[in-house]
Amino acid sequence: VGSVIIQAGESHIFPKAQELSSTISRGSGSTIGTSALAIISHPTGAAVFLNGAHRGVTPLLLVDLEPQFYEVKLLSKRYKESLEYVFVEENKLTSVEKFLQPGERILFVSDRDGNREIYHIDFDGENLTRLTYDKADDYSPVWAPDAGGFVFISNRDNSMSNNLYYFDLGSLQATIVMEDFDHVYSPSFAPNSKDILFVGERGNIRKLFVVNKNGENLRLLKDLKREVIMPRWSSDGKSVVFVSGHKNSSEIFILDLKGMKTRNVTDNFNAWNGYPAWRHDGKKIAYIAKGYTEDF
Repeated sequence: VGSVIIQAGESHIFPKAQELSSTISRGSGSTIGTSALAIISHPTGAAVFLNGAHRGVTPLLLVDLEPQFYEVKLLSKRYKESLEYVFVEENKLTSVEKFLQPGERILFVSDRDGNREIYHIDFDGENLTRLTYDKADDYSPVWAPDAGGFVFISNRDNSMSNNLYYFDLGSLQATIVMEDFDHVYSPSFAPNSKDILFVGERGNIRKLFVVNKNGENLRLLKDLKREVIMPRWSSDGKSVVFVSGHKNSSEIFILDLKGMKTRNVTDNFNAWNGYPAWRHDGKKIAYIAKGYTEDF
């Protein structure tokens, strides 16, 4: 990117923060110092308010600012408000990059329009939005931690089996992630929002696999020598919880990803244990247990 002439008080839009430093100039093309603020959000298009005044939408470059603290507020439909206080130094470029979090919205599956599709809605029941449109069934949606999209399962694209797809909220487009299995189950995002943990079935054998959300770097997490279902990545990325057993008796295990060791954390004889869910700090697990005579 070459340098451009910027008039005092103007706002300019640029694609990436790392490109901004080479664009600040004034006068007849001679580059001189100026205090500037680059504001980027994911997804883009968020309204930018600087000290309460609307200045444009992201990505945004503001130049010739007074060196001082600024309140930077980002507002985008269906996302939580982002608020940060930033000090802009004299004759320097300061950058703010924010990953917007979804508002209080729930992903869910419904067949209200004829087949299973994915929707989201506010916690108060307002703003119902249909996200997927396909004659095939779409189900098992799971948010990415960075709120940029979600992974789901579908038998679309005339497939005889179900496959993994990623739905990008910025483009509102779904792309296939993995189609090399007879069936896939229980996708779960890693904390980095890039890797997807899932159960892949080949020849009636189910194992734990990991793949990048772009479909690259497929690998077997570990050959556990047992059937596995319902895996979930811990919030710190250090462990995976999963279920192993059969319809009348199953146990919950934790796989330590550093030592690749497993341990049984339920050990409930003659009981079915399933649907594990990590607490937000990764220190506790909630799950459902069902005995032969009672639920508990």
